[in-house]
Amino acid sequence: MKNFELVQVHNRSETETEVIIRDKNSFLAYGGILKKYDNPKSVYPPDYFEDDGMGSCVLCSKETDVPKDQHIDLRKYYIEGVGQLCKKCFDKIYK
Repeated sequence: MKNFELVQVHNRSETETEVIIRDKNSFLAYGGILKKYDNPKSVYPPDYFEDDGMGSCVLCSKETDVPKDQHIDLRKYYIEGVGQLCKKCFDKIYK
């Protein structure tokens, strides 16, 4: 398991920040530019900010009939490592 620590942060502008992190296990360093999004909701799944209790399909984003809080072992059309699918998308993949 990776164990990272923040090494350096440098604000380049109002919309860009340079970040360097270090892996404590291997001593490798990683860096990059983070950009500020004007509309942060655009980078989240469609149902992230709406909590009606029901999940959505990770492929087509349509609401499913599966409650978000239902354990994955009890869900229909759930693929571990991928997420919840609707019946239509599940059938496209597996039939």
